[in-house]
Amino acid sequence: MKLNFAVFLLCVLLEQMSFGDVRPNIVFIMADDLGWRDTHVYGSTFYETPNIDQLAGQGMRFTDAYSASPLCSPTRSSIMSGQYPARTGFTAAAGHLEKVVLKPTISDQSSPIFKAVTPETITRLDTTYYTLAEALKDAGYSTAHFGKWHLGSGEYMAKNQGFDVTVGGGGYPGPKHYFSPYDMDTIPDGPVGEHIDRRMTREAIHFIQAHQDQPFFVNLWFYSVHVPLEAEPQLVAKYEQLSDPDNPQHNPVVGAMVETMDECVGALMDALESMGLDRNTLVVFTSDNGGLVEPWRTLGSPTSNYPLREGKGWTYDGGTRVPLIVRWPGRIQAGSVCSSPVSSVDFYPTLTKMGGAVPAATQVLDGIDLLPLLTGKAVNIERDLCCFFPHYLMVGDTYPKKPSAYLRQGDYKLIRFFADDPGGRDALELYNLQEDIGESKNLAREMPEKASVMNAAIDRLLEKTSAVVPVANPVYSPSVRLMHVNTAKANVYITYEQQNSPYVMVFAPVSLYRKSVEIKVRLNHPQSGKVFWSTKESPGLKKNFVEFSADDVDANGEIVVPLDGGGSNIKDVRIEVSGTGGEPFASLSVTHRKTEELLSVDFEEERE
Repeated sequence: MKLNFAVFLLCVLLEQMSFGDVRPNIVFIMADDLGWRDTHVYGSTFYETPNIDQLAGQGMRFTDAYSASPLCSPTRSSIMSGQYPARTGFTAAAGHLEKVVLKPTISDQSSPIFKAVTPETITRLDTTYYTLAEALKDAGYSTAHFGKWHLGSGEYMAKNQGFDVTVGGGGYPGPKHYFSPYDMDTIPDGPVGEHIDRRMTREAIHFIQAHQDQPFFVNLWFYSVHVPLEAEPQLVAKYEQLSDPDNPQHNPVVGAMVETMDECVGALMDALESMGLDRNTLVVFTSDNGGLVEPWRTLGSPTSNYPLREGKGWTYDGGTRVPLIVRWPGRIQAGSVCSSPVSSVDFYPTLTKMGGAVPAATQVLDGIDLLPLLTGKAVNIERDLCCFFPHYLMVGDTYPKKPSAYLRQGDYKLIRFFADDPGGRDALELYNLQEDIGESKNLAREMPEKASVMNAAIDRLLEKTSAVVPVANPVYSPSVRLMHVNTAKANVYITYEQQNSPYVMVFAPVSLYRKSVEIKVRLNHPQSGKVFWSTKESPGLKKNFVEFSADDVDANGEIVVPLDGGGSNIKDVRIEVSGTGGEPFASLSVTHRKTEELLSVDFEEERE
């Protein structure tokens, strides 16, 4: 009896030493916009990633890992806070915006082109959160962040969120340039032509060398493979030779970008081994969302997530299923594969447990500890995974990426598209991912009870996380059409009402970011109306407006209206005319100081 108890006690002590007394160093590597299939080990026949493949061979590869969002900032916030974007309110890629928003809100109506009214995302990770870095720092880890942050600038930068050392870590959504000079105030320029991710990797290695005698937590969040698509010329030439238009993945620039990133992973792993740290360093490799799919680009789509459906910005699996590899020799079985669905919200409870850190008792964690999966003590953990993405994203002339939420429950996935059915009802799509990984057969009508049960579970999760949920838009009008205008200086999107109250609207065009502009509209016949505009400091298109009458129309049928942003850059502009009578708008131009033409649109040509 005493012998059995001694054996039991020894087992307990050994387990505590494995993940308690022997705390690992932690290196968290995250790529930007790297799709689920963008490495060889995940099935790519185009990208060459020998170092990432080797990492998978030395650790555990997850087949069903998900980012908490199909966009970067929300996923990054989920890692740092351990909470779903639905709970934090960080639901869009907004960490670079000037306006500081710390609480999500929703208005009573939206543009009539939208079926749903969507909430305004927060734009900063509030410093009130006890971040993953702060928890590990308080547990005795030296902490450092290198690369993209996109969770806010100023007081919300990485250096104020628990990291002792940062290079990068600002609000930038991506690099201005992949090669020095970088023109970024958070990264001092290196030698001309230096690659930004090779630089981040060297900075990380230098930090590890300086802190190898104590536990360290390194966030190496690459800029690759986010736009702009720029790569080292010799690698581009290599992938131009490998590119095959019949292969869904064939963009030579992205091929080169992926290989550079892979070499950075190899350099870091070589450095850990040379310092004798590789066996007690936990390495995580993942991505913040699915790969970018834009087939209209000159060299073809940046990538393809096939057999998954769609990509970044979508709530189909191509937008949120991501690569995930976790390596810790002697603790995690080499070459193991896990098919249990996991999420980016799981990193916080898992890494704090491994590091002996204690999460704040007042901070709700939506994730779970993955140690049972990593150690092989569990093959699968049954629980629901949630994704909440309450926004429209434009592609070309339309908004196919719609506000939605999904629930992954076992092999089934239910997607709710808010207010997308007639009458403002939610549209439901149900898929069996085990049988239909490409989400091509909607089972919602065949399995209404299953869809109803899972839809109710979405309701409970949204209520539990206090999500600000989209609602039906009371002014939605199917008679509104969208016109996509390409100019030499900007892409501008214009809505045009064909019936009732005609108007033309320019949505947040970069070309209009001036403190004062002059709007010139040529009408097909004299009419009265109003010109509305907004600024970042004065959002909405109700407060600021100038009226015009039919008497203000000159002999050419033109109305000239100067707009003054009151010291702020003008953002959106809406020109509305009274009455009906066919197509009222003939042309529109926007100028700055009467000489710099920012935008010129001939509606007659656009209609042809």
